[in-house]
Amino acid sequence: MTGGQGPRGRGNILGVLEITDTSLASSGDYERYFLKDGIRYHHLLNPKTGFPAQGCRSVTVICPSALQADALSTAVFVLGPAAGLKLIEELSGVEALIIDQEGRIIMSAGMEGLIKFL
Repeated sequence: MTGGQGPRGRGNILGVLEITDTSLASSGDYERYFLKDGIRYHHLLNPKTGFPAQGCRSVTVICPSALQADALSTAVFVLGPAAGLKLIEELSGVEALIIDQEGRIIMSAGMEGLIKFL
């Protein structure tokens, strides 16, 4: 089991994931960033624009490989909620929880059975 920190709130636990024998990785805009003129600049860059990716606050991916989970959490963050969820749903054994720019929670089909929100 692992607890999941909510984005943009230290100590704010979003929920608990009940997982065993699998890997988890998260990417978010809430640890490494700065604000300038009301714009959040973070380290997850969109390669098409060279600027921070927009659309997500946080992405958590669960899959068998830690390397794959890390790569996918970053890729989904950059793709954005709709395209990112589409990618995850096409992959076998992979689940994701996305928190979009407005704070809405979007989950892959299998994630709902894994998380218990607090």
